[in-house]
Amino acid sequence: MKLPVKVRTEKGMPATDDEAMTLLKEWCEANRPELAELFDSVLEYRRWAKLKTMYLDGYTNAINPVTGRIHPDLMPLKAATGRFACSNPNLQNQVVAGEDPIGVRNFMTAPEGWSLLECDYSQAEIRLIAYLSQDRVLLDAYRQGEDVHAITTSAVFKIPLSEAKDKSRPDYKHRRTVAKGNHVRHHVRHRRQGPLPEPAHQRRCGGLPGGVRQLYRRDPG
Repeated sequence: MKLPVKVRTEKGMPATDDEAMTLLKEWCEANRPELAELFDSVLEYRRWAKLKTMYLDGYTNAINPVTGRIHPDLMPLKAATGRFACSNPNLQNQVVAGEDPIGVRNFMTAPEGWSLLECDYSQAEIRLIAYLSQDRVLLDAYRQGEDVHAITTSAVFKIPLSEAKDKSRPDYKHRRTVAKGNHVRHHVRHRRQGPLPEPAHQRRCGGLPGGVRQLYRRDPG
């Protein structure tokens, strides 16, 4: 089809994940409009296939024949982040709200007389990075209740913060996904040189994109 390679795997092979499909669709819209619809179909097929395999088939196979309910394994010490991990099946991996056409979230019901309590960390890892690095941008964002991912998106794509926050934009989700990934794929390394809570850290941001260097680097060097 003579299409460009937009994303590569760790082994250098052309990637075919959703991010690659989205980027190829955007390229085709500008250069090969007759092919753009193909990538819409691929992404739509993957979405429904994932819903069927992971949720419909996966949950059905996990139902206990005696109780008629699902009893997953909860492991408080398995995840390196300190969070609970869940398996057989992983009920923590839920469909994103607003992207649940078959109502998977409604599968979770409490027995009569009981209630379900939903608890979640609020960007725990990024909050730790902000505290340990004493990064002014991140700390100010949390103090003022700003959207940290929108700030990162603004820096990575060099766009106004208002545009990064605009949920009506067609590229809103894709940009945020890329920006969130930069928190994980590109590590901001620092060395502790003093006791908390007044640490002095030395950053090494050489491998980060320009926008992310600007966001995270406070001091030269």
